Amino acid sequence: MQDSQLARSEFYQPLIAKYQASSYAISLAWLMAKGTHIVPIPGMDNKHHVVNNFQSISLKLRDEDIQSPDVFPDLYSPKHVEQQ
Repeated sequence: MQDSQLARSEFYQPLIAKYQASSYAISLAWLMAKGTHIVPIPGMDNKHHVVNNFQSISLKLRDEDIQSPDVFPDLYSPKHVEQQ
């Protein structure tokens, strides 16, 4: 699933609007907020990835937003992808 598909997801739309950030930056910030035992390895192969990576560092998600993706359906499941 590409970032543009993820960004159109009903699950990410409120977070994108709230934080004025891409779904990529929100996802990375969410991973980093889960604890120091998680070490994401973000992409750096183009300018947009680098910008999103830096944006995610300063993105401070609220507790309820850190919890909400835990209850998202599997966005990569064939059933969900076919609905897009």
